[in-house]
Amino acid sequence: MGISTETLKSYLLEKTELFDSNKPLEITHLTNEEDHYVEGYVNYIYRVRQGTKSYIIKHAKEFIPSGIDLGRLDPGRNYLEFMTYKLRAGFSKDSVPNIYFVDQENHLFIMEDISNMEVLRFFLCHGEKSWILGEKIGHFLARSHFFTSSFHLNEQKMASLALYFENEEMRKVIVDFILQPHEEAGNDLDHYEIALYTILKELTEKDLIWDDWLQLIDNFAKKRQCLIHGDFHSSNIFISPQQMKVIDMEYTMIGPFSYDLGYFLANLLSQFACFSVNSDFSEAQRSDMSEYLLKMIADVYSTYFDTFTELYTHQPTREILQPDLFLSILQESFGYMAMANITRAANSGPFPDFDNITSKETRFVAKALSLKLSENIFIQRSQIQTVEEFLALIVDVRNNFLSDLTNKNPSHIIVNS
Repeated sequence: MGISTETLKSYLLEKTELFDSNKPLEITHLTNEEDHYVEGYVNYIYRVRQGTKSYIIKHAKEFIPSGIDLGRLDPGRNYLEFMTYKLRAGFSKDSVPNIYFVDQENHLFIMEDISNMEVLRFFLCHGEKSWILGEKIGHFLARSHFFTSSFHLNEQKMASLALYFENEEMRKVIVDFILQPHEEAGNDLDHYEIALYTILKELTEKDLIWDDWLQLIDNFAKKRQCLIHGDFHSSNIFISPQQMKVIDMEYTMIGPFSYDLGYFLANLLSQFACFSVNSDFSEAQRSDMSEYLLKMIADVYSTYFDTFTELYTHQPTREILQPDLFLSILQESFGYMAMANITRAANSGPFPDFDNITSKETRFVAKALSLKLSENIFIQRSQIQTVEEFLALIVDVRNNFLSDLTNKNPSHIIVNS
């Protein structure tokens, strides 16, 4: 049966036992082609309500709506994602939604509706703060990574896990699309977008940065250390005063410990850049939110390493914890953070972290600052030994940038700084 808004009701009543055929179903298509942020979406998402019950249905697409042709994707990844939820529920049950039904043939599964919680990205854009965030993120990632690594699994089980979650098509999306800077096409770019593209071009033409960039892509391809989420950003995290839930796990694959950390913390870094200049908030609000974001970065790292150490200490392990492992994870995560930030800030497409800023000029300045932060991270990441040194660098670069901003026309900041 073809799945659509029109056919979904009869499908659900026939295939599942979740609904009463004598009561009406309310079906809402949450991601359609007119959605402002549909670029890159790889699924159709529906909300189905009946009385007090509410569910989310995820149905795999075969193609990504994007300006870059990535070819057909195997919709069978949908079942792989279902299995990922089941696996992660085993060691982090409170951090993933409940799953109620899966149809492997039709590439569809039904999960808990968590829309009563807030999407973390928009929560942060509005200047809201959750003090459990850093601890929850660090704890979830550490447990996910440790229990799917050779620190917990024997060689045979590790090999089986890597084979089952090879996920080569989604790996190609990450390597060819997510981790690559893309040239902007067309003649309709404004002078801000041209300036952002100019600095992107200048950054990627610096041998020190581009060689490091390529090495990080190579690390992503070759380091098979644990099961990673693969798309761990702030729109795939829901938050409430007491809870955090992580969704969209179809990019799950074997990869480096550092990737999820860096990819997520890039969101906090871009938010830091935005709140450093966003005149939609008062100076006191900007300062308060900036300090909060820095604390959350520190909390993620400290909780991750503390939890990983505790798991290693209290459970039988099959691999020696090398003294330089955590430093390697830290420095690599800085690199992935900078890569994600550069590709997001230099892209003229929609991106809520920056789009939340009302003034186009201020939005440009926030992106320029984000790029400057990322450039310095690339240049200095291999010398940074601690999180404290990293945060000091971020603050120093930000302060120097804002000082220069008072003496320059904003349109020249990004080109000449």
